[in-house]
Amino acid sequence: SEYADAGKGGDLEIMAPTIILEEASIGTYTSGSGRGGSVRLEAAEQVVISDFGIEMETSGVGASSNLEIMAPTIILEDMEIGAYAFFGSGSGGSVRLEATEQVVINDSRIDMATYSEYADAGKGGDLEIMAPMISLSEDTKIVVATTGSGQGGSVWLKATDQILLSGQSTRISSSSHGM
Repeated sequence: SEYADAGKGGDLEIMAPTIILEEASIGTYTSGSGRGGSVRLEAAEQVVISDFGIEMETSGVGASSNLEIMAPTIILEDMEIGAYAFFGSGSGGSVRLEATEQVVINDSRIDMATYSEYADAGKGGDLEIMAPMISLSEDTKIVVATTGSGQGGSVWLKATDQILLSGQSTRISSSSHGM
């Protein structure tokens, strides 16, 4: 909505003992001043997401949606997560993965980016991954970027036991390009 008093978008919550998402996508899109709704996946045992896309985008003054995944084990394989702020002054959405045992990310891409030439461009969203063991492998890429005047988001990997990055193409990168 373009109105100053636009409301917040609806939330998407999926809760089950095990959540398996394959060969599909979830998208949230915000324009105008309304804030995007949140996407929350919570499982008592595990969340497994493969061959899947999650995209959260804002192109107005309202903030984008946030994504939160919580389970003992989180496995992301051959998937893409994108949290984008385009053109306006809205902030990008944040992504939070929290596991009590492990987070395993294989052959996947997580993009946290803001693209705006406005002086009051919004901040890019933050990525936070928390678990005793975190593994990024097989061409996994985490990219935090800002183009224009918006501040880039932060990446936090917090493990109590081990963080493993493997594979020649696995990388975490941050970049800023002025307009």
